[in-house]
Amino acid sequence: MIRFERAARTWDQESRRVELARTIAVAMQRELAFAGQEVVLDFGAGTGLVTLHIAAQVKRMYAVDTSRGMLAQLRKKYRREKAGNIRILPIDIFTDSPPEPVDVIISAMTLHHVPDIEALARRFYSLLRSGGRCALADLEEEQGDFHAHTEGVYHFGFAPETLRAWFGNAGFQNLAVRNIHATSRRTATGEEKSFPVFLLTGEKK
Repeated sequence: MIRFERAARTWDQESRRVELARTIAVAMQRELAFAGQEVVLDFGAGTGLVTLHIAAQVKRMYAVDTSRGMLAQLRKKYRREKAGNIRILPIDIFTDSPPEPVDVIISAMTLHHVPDIEALARRFYSLLRSGGRCALADLEEEQGDFHAHTEGVYHFGFAPETLRAWFGNAGFQNLAVRNIHATSRRTATGEEKSFPVFLLTGEKK
């Protein structure tokens, strides 16, 4: 999306965004309890705010995004921090695949930018090994106040029961949706509001 290409260079300068990513990464690590041998795909990796946290805990990380501008910022960090287990993939996950099946799929604040979540759930399921897991963070259902600009925003958050149904229909089991954080921001009307963030976890049997 054009907005992400424009915003890529300054994306990490917003402290609220960086703190949210750190909180999400910690919650994912707690839920997934990485053993260090996992192959992980980060869907919507962006500038790598979550990617780099998780990559330090796993064998290999595929950072997937359609925004080349965002991934260019991640590539700079990758070189600076010598994060050699990260593979950067500028692909559309619906039409392209990582080089191998993965053990875990993570995603942070990306689902609301995807038009068809049911199709995405089926795609995630197909990319996971048997026994693979997902951990997906996004906004709980809201009134459309979170984004100042709604270009590329297809969902104003999600109801937990709807997500469980979509991912359950795709084949995922042991599904759980937990509130992990509340991020605050000023809306277009000038009101300071709090927006709850969930973590959806599930498993492919």
